[in-house]
Amino acid sequence: MEVFESPAGGYVVRADAWEVLASQWVYHPSVRTADGTLVWSPIDRHWSLERALWVSETRVDLVLRKYPGNQRRPVVEVGVDCRQRLAFIDGASCDLDEAEHALLAALFASAQAG
Repeated sequence: MEVFESPAGGYVVRADAWEVLASQWVYHPSVRTADGTLVWSPIDRHWSLERALWVSETRVDLVLRKYPGNQRRPVVEVGVDCRQRLAFIDGASCDLDEAEHALLAALFASAQAG
């Protein structure tokens, strides 16, 4: 497991590794408070964290890919505002409860555009 702490330590991004197939790893992300309370995590364990960048104490930008990685859009970026409980994907915002649906829509829209 990798941990990426926010600047003041109030939040963390965890990447829990699991081996999908021999030598094929997914780093499933979760955003949590410092005491471990879940803020957001994709339900589908096939979302893998490529990068996490804290842009403020309460907002982290995540770059995610969807295993097996054969989509036309290799990654989707999502900003997570921990305080406001919002996600930002492709210039639009939504509640964190809707973020995974928006991630899939972004992935699908990209495939349709090509």
